[in-house]
Amino acid sequence: MANLADVSVSATSKALLGGGGKTTRVSEITASKIRKAAEELGYRPNAAARQLKTGKSNIIGAIIHSTAPQVYYVRFSKIQQILSKMGYCFMVGQSDGNIELIERYLDEFRSRNADVIISAFLDAPGKNERLKRLYSGFKNVLYLGHPDSGNAAYVEPDTKEGILQIVDYLVSKGVKHMAIDVIDKFYRSVRMRIEGYKKGLNKNGIPFDNSLIIEDTGDNHSIQNTVRKALALGAQAIIAGNDLRAIMIIRELKRMKVNVPGEIKVTGFDNMEFAPFFTPSLTTVDPRDNEIACAAVAMIKYFLAEKHFPENIFIKPNLIIRESA
Repeated sequence: MANLADVSVSATSKALLGGGGKTTRVSEITASKIRKAAEELGYRPNAAARQLKTGKSNIIGAIIHSTAPQVYYVRFSKIQQILSKMGYCFMVGQSDGNIELIERYLDEFRSRNADVIISAFLDAPGKNERLKRLYSGFKNVLYLGHPDSGNAAYVEPDTKEGILQIVDYLVSKGVKHMAIDVIDKFYRSVRMRIEGYKKGLNKNGIPFDNSLIIEDTGDNHSIQNTVRKALALGAQAIIAGNDLRAIMIIRELKRMKVNVPGEIKVTGFDNMEFAPFFTPSLTTVDPRDNEIACAAVAMIKYFLAEKHFPENIFIKPNLIIRESA
């Protein structure tokens, strides 16, 4: 390649691999000639050889539940986009809760010497202790969300603060009787939602009524149950578990000829792309996924340089007020 581009070997190494030593400088014109020569010769860097030399694989492993909320896939996508520009390969493993499969993914990432493993698979009902033991064998795991295991590195949107903002806003609109839609109290994120709800009520001098925490299965039929319970309890607002459930709740209310927001207000959470385009447009909480992705990448870069993660990062969300409330 150096001969074809009519440059030195050190310049070629610098342009393609970042080698060539600190004293080697390559202009963009020269680098372009080298890349063209590499393309003509069909050159691809030998990953195994490069790993032996640098001690890095430029692989980031990732694990996610196959039925995780869409917002986690959005965050993975944003992280991948940033990492790809840094030359990293982003490898994702999905599991439906099968711990054996999680173990296989972790072993595969270990065999490929993945520089960091990002996990959005934090909880497994009835299997959390085993999950903790699996992850404990890896010091390079960064979680998207707060896991139950101690001394873990994580980036997390402040869900509790997001729900508190919703409660404060609804109270400012005259709502004193609001229901909160939850799916499974086992999950930490759901418990944080409930804590934020209770904190908001207490802050605004509203007595807590446990019956207004409406827990359902999360399937499509549960939406009808949630709406009927909320209406039977005289709720003036429903704080939905996420944007998709909020839209499904609004559709059910429309079917029942209940006006939103005139008779009952509805809020979501996650500020998904479709939220502004529904009718009525959806009041929701923006967890600031771009900031979460940037924070995750910053923690990865710190780990690669220092061999340990920095302090955990909480991202404060923003309330987005639209027509549904």
